[in-house]
Amino acid sequence: MARLSIVIPHWGTIEQLESTLVSVLENRPADTQVLVVLSDIYDDPYDLKDEVSFVYAPIGTDAIRCVNLGIDASSSPIVHVLAPGSQVTAGWADAALARFADPEVAAVAPRILDPTDMRRIVADGIAYTSGGAVWPINEGETIDNPALPGEPDVLGPDLRAAFYRKSILNRVGRLPIDLGPELAAIDLALTLEAVDQRCVLETRSHVIAGNLPQKVGGPFRQAFWAERLFWRWAPRGGWPSCMAAHVGRVLIETWRNLPSLRLPAGLAGRLLGLCQIGARASGRRRLAEYRRQLAAGLGTAPRPHLTTATTPVRN
Repeated sequence: MARLSIVIPHWGTIEQLESTLVSVLENRPADTQVLVVLSDIYDDPYDLKDEVSFVYAPIGTDAIRCVNLGIDASSSPIVHVLAPGSQVTAGWADAALARFADPEVAAVAPRILDPTDMRRIVADGIAYTSGGAVWPINEGETIDNPALPGEPDVLGPDLRAAFYRKSILNRVGRLPIDLGPELAAIDLALTLEAVDQRCVLETRSHVIAGNLPQKVGGPFRQAFWAERLFWRWAPRGGWPSCMAAHVGRVLIETWRNLPSLRLPAGLAGRLLGLCQIGARASGRRRLAEYRRQLAAGLGTAPRPHLTTATTPVRN
């Protein structure tokens, strides 16, 4: 069994995908499984089938389902999601893998660097505020002078480059498909945090930034997903501070959208997302069951999100 599975999902262009694949094949450690998840036709012009496992999804499959399919198909104890367009550096995987020697670590965030200036940080993992704001840690800072030096508290890895312990994912599930690509990694990170699993930053693991999945949905859907995520996990830090921060965030968002047609759609999305309050109880019961399974070493892998195929699936 390989010790690491690298999942490269297909979003963006074929050129970006191939660029990342070349970088991985040149720098991967020994005993590594490389999986490329394709949601389009690919002819494998470089005849890589002996070095790469191609996993085919139905044409047009969205980014998060592609990631989940790659995780389902992986066979290693550690899974590394790597966005197309990313470039990896020598030793990047070994540095991250060493952190999993700690059994309490469920995820590792590598340091993601700016492709135009490799001394500038794109993300040292991601954070999520009590009011519902997502922000990449140390974004825009230099590696010599980060705003949060040392090893800051990291909620989870950025989806462009993320390492996960698969045995934990097999118990808590995959990336959610009901929040859009921008918030899916946050929800998974919050789930891991809620069941007392740690994410750590590994500053010696360097990945040059690739592309995030293309933003989907208009202002209504974006606002709905953000509100859904907030109520799924509120309160973080206690109800008074959580609600004050969230109201302030929504007011700022409303003010910024005043001159545009985004305002009515955004407010409608927020109002519909408010209906997710009732889902908190079932979510808490699910987390309690996850904790019980983890404590007992129980639980089985969820069903695959899609069926793998050896040839492209055409519409």
